[in-house]
Amino acid sequence: MQEGILAPVARLDRWLDGVLLVLLVTCSVRYLLRHDLDVTAVLVLGGALVLGAAYSTRRLVADREVWPMVWVGVVVVLWVALTLVAPSFAWTAVPVAFAVLQVLPFPYAVTLVVVMTAVVSAAWSRITDDLDPTVFVGPVGIALVTVLSYRALEREARTRQALIDELTEAQADLVAAQRRSGALAERTRLSREIHDSVGQGLSSITLLLGAAEQDWD
Repeated sequence: MQEGILAPVARLDRWLDGVLLVLLVTCSVRYLLRHDLDVTAVLVLGGALVLGAAYSTRRLVADREVWPMVWVGVVVVLWVALTLVAPSFAWTAVPVAFAVLQVLPFPYAVTLVVVMTAVVSAAWSRITDDLDPTVFVGPVGIALVTVLSYRALEREARTRQALIDELTEAQADLVAAQRRSGALAERTRLSREIHDSVGQGLSSITLLLGAAEQDWD
């Protein structure tokens, strides 16, 4: 399965978790301050809790073949339901969109981000009395910044990975060259020792032959 962009960037995951947690808490407090604690409020708070719990399991399913797709579907459905009921939770679209871009292949991720942008605009238009262009322009701008930022980070990550691969290959070549050099030095040493041994043997034989000739004389 093709990996989503920036899948190797693990440090970003911690930031996404933290940002989503802060946004969920802030939006929940805002909702409680503006609404009574009724059945809808309980459902909203429960939905926020479930969304946070589901989002935190991203790293647990990252290495599975199918589960990342299932995870994206569950998280996005939870987010859409929560945003349509309580539009203030639309702000949590940013970390959710980042995670979608990280998990899914880029074309599918962009399509889903476009759908999320439409959901944000629809949710915000429900709480505005007059026609407000920022309800539509704002989400589109945020979506563009999110996607372009990810593309830039993707290129940087791939460039860094290419440099690491080149360094690893160069290190492997250096180790192989050192091994060849060591083997050549060892063969040279053995050849020298054999030459010295043969020379000493020939010298001994010459001396013995000389002594034998003197005895015959």
